[in-house]
Amino acid sequence: MPKQDITVRQLVDKVQSGELTLPEMQRRYVWTAIKVRDLLDSLYREYPSGTILVWEADQINNDRALQIQDVTKNQFTSKLLLLDGQQRLTSLTAILTGNPVTVRNKKRPVDIYFNLEHPESIWDETITEDIDEDDNDDDDDDDDESEIMEELRKRTFVVASSSLKNDPTWISVTDIFKKSDSQLLKPLNINSDDPNWDKYSERIKNVRKIQDYSYVMQILDKRMSYEEVTEIFVRVNSLGVKLRGSDLALAQITSRWRGFMQELENFANEFEHNEDYLHETGIMTKALVSFATNQSKFKTVGRVPLEHFQESWIKTKDGLRFAIN
Repeated sequence: MPKQDITVRQLVDKVQSGELTLPEMQRRYVWTAIKVRDLLDSLYREYPSGTILVWEADQINNDRALQIQDVTKNQFTSKLLLLDGQQRLTSLTAILTGNPVTVRNKKRPVDIYFNLEHPESIWDETITEDIDEDDNDDDDDDDDESEIMEELRKRTFVVASSSLKNDPTWISVTDIFKKSDSQLLKPLNINSDDPNWDKYSERIKNVRKIQDYSYVMQILDKRMSYEEVTEIFVRVNSLGVKLRGSDLALAQITSRWRGFMQELENFANEFEHNEDYLHETGIMTKALVSFATNQSKFKTVGRVPLEHFQESWIKTKDGLRFAIN
């Protein structure tokens, strides 16, 4: 299997150009801002961060752009379909470009802040309790809020909040990739003669080095069939226990039923207030497998004829409509 060293910036450029897209088997973007924070922290420290798995496929239908605002599909003669690394690359593209992620037609910014005064050592940064960073502004207890802010000062990256935006020692990670050092440090009222200037500039430079972080990209041969690539996708994700059984079953179904992901989207759109529930629980796939196999286990999915799934999908929609309505 060919391998290629590729930087975060090069991967982000491929996402933006439409060269790197998603196969239909991939699930949606699901990462929380805290997971993005942790990824940035690992890359900042140059810790291992897994590999990227792609399939170099000839032009195919039903591929999808990553869920980043202003990223669209282009008609390439060949494409790289992303099999492992969707959550990381979607997050990094959002951070480096400043474009929000688009989830169920809603724009959601990925806003992470960097602490210019972070502890020198990771051991000094260790926090005994993973506090809910998103809620720290809503706490009416001044003592509790003070404790939360004290804990946040021990972190290098945190999820943005209004209280941090008022502190010039906390700066947007996206701004680091878009602004100069002088623009970022101007609110601190310091200049190059201040001893903190060099320290802060060095730390800003280290954040920018995240775009130079090198991933190993493994490339599946374009001669492989969609079905064989799906089998690799299922095995890779089964070993890492990254996906639920219903997600893996869905990948197997879509390998034979092109356009089925759109079928799920269209059906879920019928239920405005339950759309998220239908997607996030995997209940549509679970119900389909139950109708198609007369049991709830996913291990027999690969042996079910496509026609049987298509017939069972009609029963599944009728059953879920009855249950929800």
